[in-house]
Parts: sequence; structure tokens; C-alpha cells
Amino acid sequence: MYSSEIVEKSPWDKLNIARDKNRPNARFYIENIFKKYGYYKEETLSFVYPGLDGKDVINNYMNSFRNDTIKFSKKHTKKDYLNEENELHTNALKYVFEDNSWIMLRPSGTEPKIKVYLGVKCDSEVSSINELNELKSQINEIFKVEN
Repeated sequence: MYSSEIVEKSPWDKLNIARDKNRPNARFYIENIFKKYGYYKEETLSFVYPGLDGKDVINNYMNSFRNDTIKFSKKHTKKDYLNEENELHTNALKYVFEDNSWIMLRPSGTEPKIKVYLGVKCDSEVSSINELNELKSQINEIFKVEN
């Protein structure tokens, strides 16, 4: 007898359908990769500033970051890609913190917004989620976004 009911399966279930019950499954191997190389999390945030003064607001933010008017609590190095004299020359800044988390920001070339890219690498998934949320919190505070 056939059922018309459709059961959603996770990608893990699909990988495990044909496996031998005595052998490790795909999730086991992937977890070992994470344990060996770390748990990476990334996210992109966009802050839109429309209107005639939007471009000025965006430029003011970029200048504040560029001139260190805006400070981060963690020790970091900063790379200003506007100073590059090669194919990397662009209006972007990247901050790499001592724990190897990072933030990169740049104005959009087609829309009135600043894009902020965030990345973390931690020893556990929970730690990487928490670290990413902490970075997002700092950025939202700088750009005065209410949660």
C-alpha cells in the first residue's frame, strides 16, 4: 500500500539511508572536520541610507572607521584597501581581531548602503555563534540599529 504523505527528511537522513549500521555516518566525519579545523560562521549586514544625504552619511561612517574615530574593544589590525596600489584597490576596510574574528566593511557601488561582512572561527559551534552575535551587536550599536 502506498502513502500519499510526504515526510521531510533532513540532509543527514538522506545521507544515512544506505549506510551500514556499524560504520560511522556522514555527520560523524563532518563533525571531525569541524573539530580539527574549527567552526566557521559568517554573516553579511547591510545598512541603508537613502535620500540626498545618504551618500554623505555613508562617507562619514567610512571616514570615521578609516580615521579610527570609531573604536573596537578588542585588539586588532586594520587594513585599508583604499591604499592598495594593485587590483585590491577599493574603498574597503578590514579589521582582524586577535582571536582571528574579522569585520570588513565597504560602501555598495550600486545602492545607498554600507555592507559589513563578519567572520569568526572558534573551537565549538556554540562559541562561534556567540562570537558572531557579539560582533553583530557591536556593529549594530555603531550603526545605531535597535534589536
